[in-house]
Amino acid sequence: MLRKIVVLLLVFAVSALRVSADEPQTARPQQPAHPYKWQGLIMIGIGGLMSLAAADGMAALEGSGFQACRADAASRGIGNDCLDQRVINPSLAGIGIALMAGGALIGLQRPARTPQIQFGRGRLSVSGRISF
Repeated sequence: MLRKIVVLLLVFAVSALRVSADEPQTARPQQPAHPYKWQGLIMIGIGGLMSLAAADGMAALEGSGFQACRADAASRGIGNDCLDQRVINPSLAGIGIALMAGGALIGLQRPARTPQIQFGRGRLSVSGRISF
C-alpha cells in the first residue's frame, strides 16, 4: 500500500511539471528560484522507491542464516523456503539513499547570479554582483 502511495505522488509531481510548462510566458523571462526542483523531486522519489523495495526484500541476499535454514529444512525433509531469513541488500538500499541525497542537493541548487550590463549614452552600467 505504501508503494502505491509513493508511486501516485511521483506521478502527480511529473504531471504538475507538465501543467506548469503549459502556462503562458510573461514578456520578460525570469530566472526560477530553483531551476532543478522537479528533477530533484523525481530523483528523491525514485530513491525512495528503491529504498522501499530494498526494505520489502526485493533482491534480498541469501546469507548464512538463509543457508542454515535451507540445510535444516532439507535434513528434516520439510519444504520450507526460508524467505524470511534473507537479509536486506545493502547496495540497493545505499543506491536509494544516494539518489535521495543527490536529488535533495540538486533540488536546492540556486542559479548563478550573473551581472546585467546596460549601455547608455556615454556610460556603461553594471548591476548585480559577481561572487566566486
